[in-house]
Amino acid sequence: MDDFVIFGNSKKELHICKHKIKMFLKEILDLELPSNKCSIFPVTYGVNFLGYNIFYNNIKIRKKNYKNFIKRTVKLNKNYKKQKIDFNLLKSSVCSYLGYCKLANTFKLNFKIFTKNFKDLVYLITN
Repeated sequence: MDDFVIFGNSKKELHICKHKIKMFLKEILDLELPSNKCSIFPVTYGVNFLGYNIFYNNIKIRKKNYKNFIKRTVKLNKNYKKQKIDFNLLKSSVCSYLGYCKLANTFKLNFKIFTKNFKDLVYLITN
């Protein structure tokens, strides 16, 4: 694992920390910290980290991931109805998405997705 987030009380504190990390990586590990992958900004903007947008009081899934799930599941659901794919493939895709959503605050989003788009799918999976 090489991704991490550091929170601090001031920009100055974070710039000092960033400098120390850069020096450690350079002197001890002979590595460089990519400048485009290291940012300092207020926590109120949220942190885009490991597939989530993390805020001080909330965790959301990335919009791109949500849209990809909808596209993939609509396609899988159509193929299942046409009997082109096995039910287990459809179920594993939905369960994978739900597992990803467990860490985020997505109850309302999931309810909206599944009641609007996949009523029959929910019935199949839960029965």
